[in-house]
Amino acid sequence: MGTRVRYLTADPISRRDLADLTEELCRKEYSDEVAWGYVDVRNERDSLVATFVERFETEEQVIHPFGEVTTYKRIQFNPVRFRIRVGIPQLEVYDCPRSATALLTELSNCFGARLVFSTVRIDLGALIQALKQQTTSLSLLAATLGDVSLSTDVFARIAVNGSAEITPYLKKVSFGREPVLERVLVKGTVSSSGGFKVEATSDARIHIQVGHSDSLVKVFRGAVVESIS
Repeated sequence: MGTRVRYLTADPISRRDLADLTEELCRKEYSDEVAWGYVDVRNERDSLVATFVERFETEEQVIHPFGEVTTYKRIQFNPVRFRIRVGIPQLEVYDCPRSATALLTELSNCFGARLVFSTVRIDLGALIQALKQQTTSLSLLAATLGDVSLSTDVFARIAVNGSAEITPYLKKVSFGREPVLERVLVKGTVSSSGGFKVEATSDARIHIQVGHSDSLVKVFRGAVVESIS
């Protein structure tokens, strides 16, 4: 399954903001008496790392052959690990669920409801160039191209896949124009953590399919910062 990382941006956050937020999250520590809260809160000066935990309770009924009904309470937990940073992008969410509304709402409330998180747009071509500066080898194995003009009013989205470097073919399928990349799959090596395979999208979602997650998150964080459009 690997590790998925989603990046979001917001208004500028200072170290003082992070210190205040650390105290606030510690006050809102998760326990079985509340429906949600935070655990593993850690301030790292320029960033804050924590886990937001939601608890869901549902009841399920089982009907026995003779009509007797037994009710069971089912409890589920939804932990979401995240990092808030001083620099852009301010929020990094790990293995983000389909909807992160609860996390974003509660974090905004902790900032006095003044913080609004927005999707980050990145230039995937710039991302690849930034990665080349931080990796010992890098190959583009797959890409999805958007807004490929077929005529004045007709546009196409084209997927290109290969088992080796596909960059030389991208301009061919986009009719000589500079390709607009919506998704890329890259494979390479980093001296500190070995080989990796990572998918990235233009809305700043990173999926580490192969490789040492902690080391690669740092590498891709730096590349995302350099490629924000």
